[in-house]
Amino acid sequence: MHQKFTHCYAARSLMGILCLLLPCIYSVAQKSAQPGRNVTLTSSRIALGDVFNVIEKQTGILLFFGDLNTNQTVGVKFVATPVEEALGEMLPPIGLTYEYVKGNKDKIFIKSIMPSRKEKDTVMVSRVSGLVTDENGMPLHGATVRVKGTLFGTSTSNRGEFTLNHPIEKDVLQVSFTGFEMVEIPVSGKSSVKVRLKQGDNSLNEQVITAYGSTKQTKLTGAVTVVKGDQIQNLPNRSFDKSLQGLVPGLLVTQGTGQPGGGLGNFVLRGISTGGTIENGATTRNPLIIIDGVPVIQDPAQATTSSVAINNPMSQLNPSDIESISILKDAGAIALYGSKASNGVILITTKKGKAGKTRFNFRHQTDLASRLNSNYNMLNQKEYLDLLYETYKNTDPAFWTDDRIKSDLISKFPHQINSPGDTSFYSEPNWMKELYNNHAMTFANELSISGGNERSNFILILNIQNKMV
Repeated sequence: MHQKFTHCYAARSLMGILCLLLPCIYSVAQKSAQPGRNVTLTSSRIALGDVFNVIEKQTGILLFFGDLNTNQTVGVKFVATPVEEALGEMLPPIGLTYEYVKGNKDKIFIKSIMPSRKEKDTVMVSRVSGLVTDENGMPLHGATVRVKGTLFGTSTSNRGEFTLNHPIEKDVLQVSFTGFEMVEIPVSGKSSVKVRLKQGDNSLNEQVITAYGSTKQTKLTGAVTVVKGDQIQNLPNRSFDKSLQGLVPGLLVTQGTGQPGGGLGNFVLRGISTGGTIENGATTRNPLIIIDGVPVIQDPAQATTSSVAINNPMSQLNPSDIESISILKDAGAIALYGSKASNGVILITTKKGKAGKTRFNFRHQTDLASRLNSNYNMLNQKEYLDLLYETYKNTDPAFWTDDRIKSDLISKFPHQINSPGDTSFYSEPNWMKELYNNHAMTFANELSISGGNERSNFILILNIQNKMV
């Protein structure tokens, strides 16, 4: 009996011990059921954001890293490495640290060891003021001022002044303005700076035209189209007005005469719906043309006559002599040139000599023009008479009898019908072939001599053209 009781007591003691150890065993089992806190990852070059994603997936810990640059690359080699050890090894070399917050859901906060850019800006320099002017000391309104590489920026007032908050020491200010060259100014802890911008190079500043003259800076802010001389020099047209077709948006050019080397074409720059201007009793939509500051006045009533065509200075203007052509379209042209510019203005600047040694240039150009269609199907005499007869009949069959048709034709063509013995009236010549060649060639030779010094310059251009129509 005593032995049995002893065995029962021992069994009860063992059960008690097991009951005491059971919570500990459950706790350990629960911990082992959670994701492991070890990280396994090996890469010689991997983005920081990708490393954070791997850590979250392998450990189940939430990582918070704010606005850090997660695109920077790092090299890692973790083999079942505890997460805290892995972060302690990876983050300090790139200026980062971490804070591990344990709880129901563990969290790790990644942050920068160095103070943020905004904190540095506030501590080192709070404000920079300045003045932006041109080369002549005139203030520039609306110039852009910003800290290089940042979003901090402002613009100048109507007096050219600016105040910029939060630039840091040793940073650089970038100052820019339309038509001027951008400059960079080191701040270096200064509280005020003065910036002077230089005139920049652009397509209009190379040769800018103002009222009856040319300067080196633009005075007109409006609809301006500039055509360089190089754009029309190599075209097969030996007249500058034909060369402008297709180069200037909205410009329509029609030829007033077909005479070789004939007059200047008619320009329509501001549309055919415009009323035009009245010159010498005739209405014209031609723009005002100015060559090197001298206006060229055309008489629209005589624009197609040969005398005007030959004596017209525009017809004698060689495209190779042109430096640039500026076309002014909008109402700003009227402010510069008055009512004669209501149809627009075409400003032509010719080439000028340059300082230096005397230069000789020779240029030869051969142009070949072909007819679009040389095989016109022309009616012969019989077919033409048949067509006339059919026309009479279709007009009024009851009135136009055969006798009346013959009588009317005889009255209209007395010489042809009353000369039956003249065989020339019965021939069938191909007048298109007789009058026109299949190809028309133009030969142009040009010799130019230019030079000059600091005080004066010269240019002489000799041009010979031979058109074979």
